[in-house]
Amino acid sequence: MVEEFIVPLSEEEVALYTAGKPGTWGRQVTFYNKNIHYEEGYDIAILGVKETRNSHENIGCEEGPDVVRQELYKLIKNAGDFKIIDLGNIEKGAAVQDTYIALKYVLNDLLKSKILPVVIGGTHDLTYAQYLAYEDFRKPIHFVVADEKVDLFNVEDTIYDENFLMKIFTHSPNYLFNCSIIGHQAYYVHDDAVATLERLNFDSYRLGVLRKKMEDMEPVLRDADFLSFDMQAIRSADAQGVLNVTPNGLYAEEACQIMRYAGLSNRLTSLGIYQYNPAYDYRYQTAQLMAQMIWYFTDGFYARKNDNPAENEEGFLKFIVDITDTECELVFYKSKLSDRWWMEINDAKEKKTHYISCSYNDYKQAASNEIPDKWLKSLARFS
Repeated sequence: MVEEFIVPLSEEEVALYTAGKPGTWGRQVTFYNKNIHYEEGYDIAILGVKETRNSHENIGCEEGPDVVRQELYKLIKNAGDFKIIDLGNIEKGAAVQDTYIALKYVLNDLLKSKILPVVIGGTHDLTYAQYLAYEDFRKPIHFVVADEKVDLFNVEDTIYDENFLMKIFTHSPNYLFNCSIIGHQAYYVHDDAVATLERLNFDSYRLGVLRKKMEDMEPVLRDADFLSFDMQAIRSADAQGVLNVTPNGLYAEEACQIMRYAGLSNRLTSLGIYQYNPAYDYRYQTAQLMAQMIWYFTDGFYARKNDNPAENEEGFLKFIVDITDTECELVFYKSKLSDRWWMEINDAKEKKTHYISCSYNDYKQAASNEIPDKWLKSLARFS
């Protein structure tokens, strides 16, 4: 059934992508055709989605996946295992909703096959379909959005690239546990959007906060089920290939660091990169950056440590911090394998202990007799 939604790359395209030097991605990736059973033997699947109709004037964005491939398959393959397949593209359906349904089904099938999809868009509203792919797993979902804005505008019923978050937040059935927005810029974010995130106990990290404590983004991504990355979050000097370039934003190096953190996350099971438009991309610099971002994500994926205190407390150092003048006793765990940190949250309603990813800075804040905001928000979400 899934094969009905996928259009494999043509023989001419495959010949172009495999014409590079030995050791490049193009010479190592498997290119899907109808004779290949992609459900077995692969860790990561590349998937283009050529959908732009629910965006405002983003003509040309549908050509993005194939241009990114031209740059990606020139790169030298990562060290270690390399079990990656390129499935081809999901073309535009008769209606936008048809494209969403196709993407939902393809991603859901890949997730059930334990294959991590890397979606190259297409516009940012495709995040909605990325979220729907998790619907029948019936578990709380945490996802991260890297964006210069908070796409919570709710001026019409139609999903588009500036209101898809509202559609996710109000989706029924509701299986959303947390949404973290990273890299947004205050002058693009309405007070109502900030108030909505605070009311839902969701996390947001402004660009300045992210830049000051980049290492704190690692635990944010470590707890995420998927990442949706808007290329407009990157400053125009580093990424001109988008419809609405802005002078401020993430540096290219920061975007690559975020991708490696996402790849390292044991929990993260899909990645979407959206809003790239080759019509504005001088000398394909932005396509090159996207290719490098995918490279760093894959590099992180094959360096996963698979350490989690919920599965093996013996591999961790345990720290107990008493907060003066309160009844709070905060418990932290530090991995002996990776030096990463977790905090313990006791869910009184479910009578269950949860282990929330955190940073060393969270531990230091507790040790200074302050309860970390991350602990308070996490406790509120479990209440």
